[in-house]
This record gives sequence, C-alpha cells and structure tokens, in this order.
Amino acid sequence: MTRLIRFGVLALLIAMSATTAEAAAPDTLWTRTLGRGTAMDIIELTDQSVVAVGDGFLAGQSSIRAVKTTSGGTVVWDRLFAGSVANSQGDARRVFETGDGGLLIAATESRPFENVLRFLKLDATTGDTVWTRVQQDLVEFDPNVRLDDALQLPNGKLVILWGGGYMRLSQLSSSCQIEWDNLYELDHSRTGLSRAPDGSLFISGWRYNCCNDEDEGLIIKTNSVGDSLWSRVVHPGFRDHLEAVEALSDNGCLATGSSDDDLLLVRLSSTGSPSWTRLESANRTGYDLELAAGSGFFVAATKLAGPVNDLDILRCDDAGIPVWHKQVGGVFRDEGRCIRKTAAQGFLVSGFTNYFGCSFSSCQLDDFWILKFGSEATSGIPVGEQPVSMRLRVHPSPTSRSTPVYITSESGFVAGDRVELLDVSGREVRSVALNEGLSGQRSMRIETGDLAEGVYFIRHRGPHGSTAAKLIITH
Repeated sequence: MTRLIRFGVLALLIAMSATTAEAAAPDTLWTRTLGRGTAMDIIELTDQSVVAVGDGFLAGQSSIRAVKTTSGGTVVWDRLFAGSVANSQGDARRVFETGDGGLLIAATESRPFENVLRFLKLDATTGDTVWTRVQQDLVEFDPNVRLDDALQLPNGKLVILWGGGYMRLSQLSSSCQIEWDNLYELDHSRTGLSRAPDGSLFISGWRYNCCNDEDEGLIIKTNSVGDSLWSRVVHPGFRDHLEAVEALSDNGCLATGSSDDDLLLVRLSSTGSPSWTRLESANRTGYDLELAAGSGFFVAATKLAGPVNDLDILRCDDAGIPVWHKQVGGVFRDEGRCIRKTAAQGFLVSGFTNYFGCSFSSCQLDDFWILKFGSEATSGIPVGEQPVSMRLRVHPSPTSRSTPVYITSESGFVAGDRVELLDVSGREVRSVALNEGLSGQRSMRIETGDLAEGVYFIRHRGPHGSTAAKLIITH
C-alpha cells in the first residue's frame, strides 16, 4: 500500500524491521561557533574549563589561535598570536596543561622562505603569553617542515612528530629545548603519535607504493628514545590512509582512517600482529581516537557526501564493533578533528563548520567549532535504531521534474523525525514532521513537478542528528 504525504511529496515503500535498544548515544550539551578558523585540538583543564587551539585570522594572516571557555561553554578569552617575523602565518596542532597551571601550545609557523616549529607558554587564567620558543635548529636543512603531532610525557616533557621531506621524532624538555632527535629517511605522510605504558611510541600515517600506484596505511613502533622496532602496512583497499593512532594498556595499538571510501579501524598487538581490521560504512573517514572509560573507544569521523559533510561520532567495543553512532551537521561541511574525554565521562570535539552560524555568502569559509557531549548515561538513540551504516540516498539524481524521486534512509524514519527540502543556500523550501503512521519505513517518494530547475538538498533530521543528500532537478 502507498501512502502519500504532501509537502510536495512523500510515499512510503519499504518497512524496516523492529529493533532492540542496547546502548545510548550521549546528548549534545553545547556547541560554539567562534569565527573563521579550525579547532585542531581540545582539552579539559583540571578545573573543568575547556581550551581549544588551531588557527584563526589576524590582519589577514592565518595565525595561531587559542580559546578558553567555562565548562558550560561561555568564552573566557580568545587569543590570536601574530607570527614571530613579518608575513608569517601559524597554526596550532596541540595544547597541554602544564604542572604549574599554564598552557603549552605546539604549532607550525610558515615564514616567507622557511617553516619553523613554534611553542608558546600561556597563562591559563588570562591567555597572556609567558614565553615563546622558535626551534630553528631543528629545521636548518628542511624549509618545508611542519608539526604533525605532539604528546606530553608524565614529567612534562614533549615528544613531537614532524618533518618535511623526512620524518623526524624528537623529545623536548618542558621548556622546549631539544633532548634527542631521530631522523628517518622515509618520505611518508605522518598523522598521529601515541605512547604506550611501557614508554614505546606509535606513529600512524601512510606511504605511496609507486609499483602498484596505491596508498598504503602504515604504523611504526619505536622504543622510548625513537629507535625503530617495527613497521606494519595496513592495506585492505586501494587507497588506505591512517589518520590517528592510540596506544593500549597491553602495549598494542588502535588506528583509524579510511580505506577507499570506508571508515577503517585496525588493532595491532605489541609485536605488530594484526588482531582485527574493520571496515565500517561507506563515505566516512576517521580522524581521531579516544579510549573510553573501562572498555572500548570513541572515533571522531567525518561522513563524506560532497558539500554535505557531517561530524560523525562512533562508540565501538574492544572488538571494533560499533555500539552507537551520533551525527551532527548542517547542509554544508561540518567536520571533527579531535575527540577527548571529560572528567564527567562525556567528551569534547573540535573541528570546523561552514554551516552553523554563517550566512550563505560566507559559507565557503571554515569557522572554529567546538562541541561538548554528555556521558553515555544520558538519553540518546538506541543502537538498533541508529546503525553505523546510516546514509540518506536520493535516486535518481539528476532527474527531470516529471520523474518521481525516491529517498532511502538506512537508519529508517521514526515518529517525530523531520524530512526537509532545502535549496542550495540552505533555505527550507518544504518540511514535514513524521507521525506514528510513518514509523518503521525506510523509503519515501518525492514528487518534483513543482520544483524549479537547480540544486536542492533533502535532509532527514532526528534526535540522533541529521543526514542529507543532494538532489539535482534539470528540466
């Protein structure tokens, strides 16, 4: 039987089987969009305030940026730091709380003829600069250097992953003076760094295999002073990139990234033996990992759908099986780059948005975006109603106005959800709130005869977030 709903519109086609609630995704406590830039790292301080760092714009130049908020998201201070020489630009990669209550920022500074590593010590209360260090001696022979990642040791020292044409791993004192420095003659893309309980270090990234014309995911393990112990290739697909790595209590590691268009998860033992590899859902890339309290882990991912990229958060068990999934986003690009636990067992996410808080004329510019989520104990969407394979598909597209269009949501439609038709500027053209009679269906039909030619977006909004797909009407 076909039921038709008019917001121009919708006919039901396929029933979705009943599901069982097993776990709950957390609530979004708050989000903040804070002007042009990208938030690359975020931490909760001892007093439960929040600090995020990345880049912003000062006098037309990309500059190192740091923002502090209260635990409730009220901005305490927002600082931009000019380059140490004229016409230089900067972007912060990591921030750490120091033992004396300050903040330490690790960044890259791009100068007209060279790049350098830059470290800033801030007063956490005021955001004022206590000192700044520029490490030119690290990069005399390598003008294209960048900071890929950094971690803080229990004694306050830093280990940094960096390089240009070569990969380098170095340890710095708490005042950012060099203590040891290892050079690897490997032209690999480097992305993540993590430290195991035994002091060993893991590096994630990928390498190009010119023989096969393919990218191969790569994990390297070193000892505590950067001497290589082993490296392992992770290559389930044609184009495999590892974006982040997280050491485990057994001195093995987890890593995430992408394999072709699938979210890639992998676990290796302390000796590099593969424990498991998971490919979860098309059109997603994992960018960061965080271990959950007790067991399992979180993944900050991006659902890739052209201009409609959404922040996608997964909670997985120790075997890499998704427990719940939460999606946050608008009709343009909204992406996460970092995820961190909070003391209350919630978590923080940082990244960028060019939808929330912007007008259409400025939506091609990324805005500094930070989010806070509650604990898993708060109300959310059961995993059975929100599978990790959630996608919205519009077919056919492009299409003519005389041809019916079908939309299919792999998560299904439930009472209280909204289905919206948006124009290319994000303006709502039509919408409908779904009632009990529609619950459990997966597909709907859209009549397009009254739509003008152009680009539209169909958005399915529910308590789990939103997902969207493009619709092109030709004539």
